[in-house]
Amino acid sequence: MTNKNIQQNDEKIKMTRCVKNLKFEGGVEKHTAAEILLDSNELAADIMAANGFTSIKEDGFINYDDVWKFYNVSERYFAGVMQRNWISSRSTPEDIHKDPRRSTITISARMALALSAIMYAGRNVPENSKVNHVFKNLEGTRYYKKAMEKVKMEETEKKQWESLHSRAVYFVESALRDETASIKMGQNGQVEMSIASLAKLVQFMNGTADVRRAEETSAPQEKFEAKKRSFAAKPVVISKRGETKRFDSIRECAAYIGCHPGSVGQVLGRKTNTIHGYTVMPA
Repeated sequence: MTNKNIQQNDEKIKMTRCVKNLKFEGGVEKHTAAEILLDSNELAADIMAANGFTSIKEDGFINYDDVWKFYNVSERYFAGVMQRNWISSRSTPEDIHKDPRRSTITISARMALALSAIMYAGRNVPENSKVNHVFKNLEGTRYYKKAMEKVKMEETEKKQWESLHSRAVYFVESALRDETASIKMGQNGQVEMSIASLAKLVQFMNGTADVRRAEETSAPQEKFEAKKRSFAAKPVVISKRGETKRFDSIRECAAYIGCHPGSVGQVLGRKTNTIHGYTVMPA
């Protein structure tokens, strides 16, 4: 047993993005890693020592190079694993310490042990690495037992959801196939309907809602087009120097005078109803 002093503030310091991601991805390996990171550094240090690792410092941390060399993996692979799992002095400051002045990085015994489970989950470690050996030795620990409980719980919840979903689909499909749908009005004014009727009513309302939304979308445009057609087809008469001329629409009148149809519409029926020297009046 080594004498290690590391500040513990378990749940507050450890629910990092790394832990959240491990829990989200699931599986016994990732859950085992998460359980290690949520536990004490002292226990992890003892397990590392039991697996033959002897380079743990007094503060419970290990030199970065000593970890990947212990696991017999390449430094490049090891760095990639840390990057992909949000392990850094910024993302996991309680477990990764970086000293810019000395250009050194140290890793907590807890993170070093968790990395064996994380690397084992990747299945890309060399056959002669110590990753497999360390992870297999975790199977008798409380980390592994808790991880198995989480996995079984996830599997149960998944089966329950799939069963519920299947029953719901079967229920709706059966109701829609039922030809005995009926709706009754009781003496007290309450409406009684079969499940088939309710399902068909919901189906009908969903369909009419789609139609209504389509009508609401097209109504403003249709109203505008109708107004435009009415405006354009309004007959008008113009006069100038005693001569008059009739047009079947404002648009024809505007084209003859040489102005915009809106200008003709603005003076039509007003006291000041002259445009370009022409007096404009309704026909």
